[in-house]
Amino acid sequence: MRPLPCFLTVLTLVAGARAATPVISTPLVTYDATPGSEFAPTFTFFGLSASALLTGDSAGTLEPGLAVPSSVFLMTTTASPDANAAIANRQYLQFTLTPQAGQSMVFDMLEFRAAKGGASGPRGWALTTSLDGFASILSSADILSTAPNLSDFQVQLPVTPPIDTATVFRLYAYAPAAGNGIFLDSITISGSAIPEPSTAVLLVLAATATLRRRR
Repeated sequence: MRPLPCFLTVLTLVAGARAATPVISTPLVTYDATPGSEFAPTFTFFGLSASALLTGDSAGTLEPGLAVPSSVFLMTTTASPDANAAIANRQYLQFTLTPQAGQSMVFDMLEFRAAKGGASGPRGWALTTSLDGFASILSSADILSTAPNLSDFQVQLPVTPPIDTATVFRLYAYAPAAGNGIFLDSITISGSAIPEPSTAVLLVLAATATLRRRR
């Protein structure tokens, strides 16, 4: 029996890979608060686009973290002593990650560094996403370190099917008084970016045509 042509073999592998859960996690977007463009993404994975860090219709304010180089400062405008109060008072920054046509995403982890802007507390953060319409707190924690000493935080993101639409992430700040806030740095979403089957097929066919011409 003659073996299958190589491009049919590759197409079979592509179709099977699309149904499987990706196992390789890589940074999809990173915000390193580079001086002069503190709110812009510093890295975005190929096939994805990312917004700047924004406050949107948040009541919180966002500014460069001058007291902590290469950071941003999210300040409360209303006393919000815990995560639920911060959400009720809309004290957040947000960013949006969007797959381009023919691409989808699977999320793995949110990582960032944070510090209190002063000694008063409790101060901390909470995370919601548009995946459930911002209905639930995925994770929250007090921040114990005070600027300029940043602490590391990690959030394991929910397992979902591949996502082919824009996803918004919101990081809330809670603090005991208006004018308090938290410093944030190195905000990174990791996961996998996956070509849709039609895109993957086109890539394989193009590669096969090139190989034939070389032969």
